[in-house]
Amino acid sequence: MAKRGSSRTAPGEEEEGSSKGTQTLDRGLAILEQVALQPMQRSEIAALLGLSRSTSFRLVKRLVELGFLSQARDGRLQAGSKLMQLGAVATSQSDLIATAAPHLNALASTTGCSAFLGRREGDFSVHLYRAAGTQRVLVATPVGTRRPLAETSLGKALLFDDNLTSWERLLPQAALEFRFENWIDEMIQHVQRGVVIHQGPPPESIRAIATPIRDATGKIAAAITLASVSQYLNHPQMETLAPKVRGTAVAISRELGWTEAASPMVEQNVARRP
Repeated sequence: MAKRGSSRTAPGEEEEGSSKGTQTLDRGLAILEQVALQPMQRSEIAALLGLSRSTSFRLVKRLVELGFLSQARDGRLQAGSKLMQLGAVATSQSDLIATAAPHLNALASTTGCSAFLGRREGDFSVHLYRAAGTQRVLVATPVGTRRPLAETSLGKALLFDDNLTSWERLLPQAALEFRFENWIDEMIQHVQRGVVIHQGPPPESIRAIATPIRDATGKIAAAITLASVSQYLNHPQMETLAPKVRGTAVAISRELGWTEAASPMVEQNVARRP
């Protein structure tokens, strides 16, 4: 909503500006694509993409400033640190999914529940992969879903290595129905046993079992969760399935290079309330 007294852009001008911005974005991405394939001089970029020297110089200058491109000693432009970081993250994420998918498919097949893989993005969990179960009613959270960490079983498992101060900061970010009084105490129990036993609020009342996945350094790289609706998954069944979920996480972690020497899957020194 525009503030009173502020100038407004005429519809035609807004449309033109939007089109111009899209064109600039397209040109910047085209430059990144070409340089990622083969380092080249600024003049070569302009000629290859049919850009004026001034436009090419302006776009390249900004991409260098942002770290997406860098300039070698011979003057050629090459992939910058930011672009290489993004490439490494994308490769890591792809490897993670490729490693975890067969295990999650097997888990979903043997239990009938849906199995999910997710990782942390700041204060949120992001779903990366879903293996559909065989039950008539399934939990069908789509890939790409982002949720506050404190709300879900997946998010809680991703928080196992955080301290009490972090938990207390993140809890208010969850929707009110997920912020029950003994949330911190339950988190301590989850960490001590190495698995989250989660019951979501009504009307969905999703039941889930989650645990973290660790990489070769011992750090949490992602988490998996097995989820179903309450009619298919009661508390005794969750307790029975918990070792299977943990075993799946251990198997994935080992394929990622994790060993018990790097970090225990169960943290013993959990911060407690004073």
